[in-house]
Amino acid sequence: MFVGVNDELASYQDSVWLHEELQNGYGDNPKPVVYYKEYDAGHYTFIVGKDMSYMDDVVELLAKYNIVSESDKDSEKKFYGRDDFFEK
Repeated sequence: MFVGVNDELASYQDSVWLHEELQNGYGDNPKPVVYYKEYDAGHYTFIVGKDMSYMDDVVELLAKYNIVSESDKDSEKKFYGRDDFFEK
């Protein structure tokens, strides 16, 4: 969950409540929230904000959880990582 503490559209309190509720699991998934971080941001920061540093976290999560394809499961490189998108 990417939570903006200054969000005027999605209540911060509702986000905290939802996170706490999901800690006990949901349906067949014992731990549906794999990421939770609060940002000093509003709702639109995640789309058109001047500070897009949260995208570093997005890229890390994609590298961790985004399997490229089923056929790549046996190959050495299963995931795209930060280095695949940014020049060194």
